[in-house]
Amino acid sequence: MDNTISPIYKSLKHFFDVYLTQRDITKTLELVTDDILYVGTGLNETALNKNELANLLIEEMKVMPHPVTFTTANYYENLCCENIWNCFFDMTVDVKITDKKNVKFSTRFTGMVKRIDDKYLLSSKHMSEPSANQEENEFFPISFFSTNGEKMGRDFQQSLLETLIKNIPGGIMGVFNEKGFPTYIINDSMLKMLDYTYDQFIEQTNGMIEFLLHPDDLDSAHKTMKSCIIDNVESESEYRIRKSNGEYIWIHEIARKITTEDGREVALCVIVNISDKVLIQECLTEETMRDPLTNLYNRKACNKLIADKLIVNDGFVFLMVDIDKFKAVNDIYGHHTGDVVLIYLAEQLKNNFRSSDIIVRLGGDEFIIYIHSTCDIDSLINKMNRINNDYIIKMKEIAPTSNSLLSIGGIYGKGSYNFSKIYQASDSILYNVKKSMIEKVKILNINDFNHINTISR
Repeated sequence: MDNTISPIYKSLKHFFDVYLTQRDITKTLELVTDDILYVGTGLNETALNKNELANLLIEEMKVMPHPVTFTTANYYENLCCENIWNCFFDMTVDVKITDKKNVKFSTRFTGMVKRIDDKYLLSSKHMSEPSANQEENEFFPISFFSTNGEKMGRDFQQSLLETLIKNIPGGIMGVFNEKGFPTYIINDSMLKMLDYTYDQFIEQTNGMIEFLLHPDDLDSAHKTMKSCIIDNVESESEYRIRKSNGEYIWIHEIARKITTEDGREVALCVIVNISDKVLIQECLTEETMRDPLTNLYNRKACNKLIADKLIVNDGFVFLMVDIDKFKAVNDIYGHHTGDVVLIYLAEQLKNNFRSSDIIVRLGGDEFIIYIHSTCDIDSLINKMNRINNDYIIKMKEIAPTSNSLLSIGGIYGKGSYNFSKIYQASDSILYNVKKSMIEKVKILNINDFNHINTISR
């Protein structure tokens, strides 16, 4: 019997269409009961009623507003009591990460649908992921990891390794606790993950796993080995490992100590490729640090990105840009025109500075530009004046009676400085520029500013 023609399935399909593809919070909430029990795959993705679900969806849409496509399979339902159905299906979701990259995930839905009057409403939802650490026909994951530290017998150990090599869903790799991490064992799944044949792997690495590790992750790998071998505890870690083409992938590793027949210590590792999940997390983190209108960094990102660079540098420039009479633009021509102005200025700044420079929209009509290097200040002043002149020409086209222009103030220097003090110093210079009718760009040496205010080091 095809259960997908049932009204219960159709109501679930409609819910996920509205929630995932349309990304419409209001319509989504109309399709659930007031006492909805909602559990997602994330650690904190839990709601115990409709109000909590509304807050959860608002936060989700902020970081992942893009439509998500999905397919379902293996749908099942049963009537558990009057007007209430238990439901299950497998789901594959396709998440857009960048213009050129999509990531697919498999998950499982279990839930309940309740009929109220003539409507079928979702009353519980639980999404789960199949464990990457649990083999087929195994009811608890990683059963081969002994919890009491007892050594496995040699025959059982060999049999276990043979079973793992054939059936592990990710990769398996064993490395000796010796210089360079020589390979004890590696299965075909692991070689496929790295795009090697066994002969290529041996030829290019000489069997040394350390050769494949990202330089920044070597310390982490050594700590994992210490915990696994010396402390004799099950260890988990995430790090990057190089494929045959030179590309690095992120892996999640669970390692446990075994001992070979000749008494050598080995870290036996179960490995899963988590590059897609890491990419999603990086993109989500990046989205929370971006201004949605201009795609520049936002206030939240400002301190985080610039503070460390001010502490260690061989020279820097810190500029603040303010739009004069921006309120007049909004009042006379409307907020849509105001948004056009902000987007135009953001594009001008991005086009005139390097990708390594940090450009921030603080909010409203205030911007920051941070240059992590020394530069010719006279040339920089000329550049900012050109940007200002281009801005004035643009305003004559789209908001002529506003008489809007830019005020630009900043500070440059060398050495370790506190972010808040540099910000205050630049803001003070900008304030003097805004009062001036003639000089609209001023960038002072940090030492020249000291007579106005003391900058703490």
